[in-house]
Amino acid sequence: MIPALKSLSSPLPWTELLLCWLLSVGSHLYSFYQLHKFSKEHEVGFERHFHLEKGIFKGFKRDPSDFEWSFWNDWAKRSLLWTLIGHGLISRLTSIFYPKLRVPALTLYGFSAASFVLGIKGVSVLLVHLGVSFSVALLRKPT
Repeated sequence: MIPALKSLSSPLPWTELLLCWLLSVGSHLYSFYQLHKFSKEHEVGFERHFHLEKGIFKGFKRDPSDFEWSFWNDWAKRSLLWTLIGHGLISRLTSIFYPKLRVPALTLYGFSAASFVLGIKGVSVLLVHLGVSFSVALLRKPT
């Protein structure tokens, strides 16, 4: 860290961090509770209009015509889970057997997994975005 900026980025006291975490988690849980309550109040109308199916968890239902939910569930089951497991295995094995090759191995695996999941065009878009973001960060970096 740059010594001149050290005083500007001092960490919050643990009580403030705890308060921030509690407020953040609490507000999310309250939002989910309100959504659940609203859904239960209007469940009959939703079932009649959307033809709800059984959900993943007992007592919950889902809308089969919700494209985004179906897409992300299918995508997560098909590729995301396996790429995360592969990342964990490669990370662990390289840490044990070849610690010096850990970063290059994970980089190579990351690019190959991203290419498999997103395709070459998707990885290209990500790399262009990364390059632009990095360039902007370098331009704004204080000297």
